[in-house]
Amino acid sequence: MLKRFPVLTFFVLAFMISWVAVLILQWTAVQSGLADFSDLMAVAETTFNLPETGRNLVLPFPLIYLLTRIVDFGPSIAGLLTPFVIGQPQIAQKILQRLVDVRFHWRWYAWSLLLPLGIVLGAFFLHLVIGDSSVEIASLSHLNLPFMIGQLVF
Repeated sequence: MLKRFPVLTFFVLAFMISWVAVLILQWTAVQSGLADFSDLMAVAETTFNLPETGRNLVLPFPLIYLLTRIVDFGPSIAGLLTPFVIGQPQIAQKILQRLVDVRFHWRWYAWSLLLPLGIVLGAFFLHLVIGDSSVEIASLSHLNLPFMIGQLVF
């Protein structure tokens, strides 16, 4: 049946992947004293070091963050898994090959990733140079820079 209805298979996988992650996040939120999973997702999106918020979480923060990404990218994950489920892995191989098969030089990738980071950092330091005393570099020590760069890249 899965081979006969690949589009239906995709939609079932997309909903299943996303909603299983939502259910796990909802359970985690309730066990952690939050109202629902949307509060947990908001905290995971805006807080780089969740244990500092004083919440006792039943799952580790990296797993919570991964689950929020699975909720966001459930259909994309389902799109990559559907060819394997319907028994045609060569389709997934072709999709992945087209993702990395580019016709321009790698330095354009570097520009596309580093230019926005440079603009943001430049604006931040210009803000400090102008003399705004509301933000101090020492107060930003709690930010996880590799995590932030990962947010930009992925």
